[in-house]
Amino acid sequence: MKDFSDIISRFADGELRGCRIASGSERKFYRIDYDGASYIILVDEDTEGISRYAILLKNLYHHGVPVPRVYAIDKVENVMVMEDIGKISLFDWYRLSGDIEPHFRAARALARIHSLDNIHGKVEMEFSTTVSYTHL
Repeated sequence: MKDFSDIISRFADGELRGCRIASGSERKFYRIDYDGASYIILVDEDTEGISRYAILLKNLYHHGVPVPRVYAIDKVENVMVMEDIGKISLFDWYRLSGDIEPHFRAARALARIHSLDNIHGKVEMEFSTTVSYTHL
């Protein structure tokens, strides 16, 4: 098994730079190339949040949901190394190819997620809760 501590320490020290990926959350995602492979680095200021996200992804993966694998997490640096599952968004895929099948696969994955109960790492939220979207 690959030792990901070198990736984390070099990224945290600024030796390893990645390309920032747009996201719909306050988390920061970077794509890096390291030792002939591509990985996603997630940076989150919230130590509890990054741990919960890692647990959620691992449990969803265990239940057959197509999510990126979590390779390593450093709770001191608040950095996680994940599988890179592709460089093109669903929107760009459709725009370039006209192929809508990946959208159906994504919809099936979402349906699978919603059919699962008691997934460790899942956050319950009241629908009446006001959510701020000022970070978007």
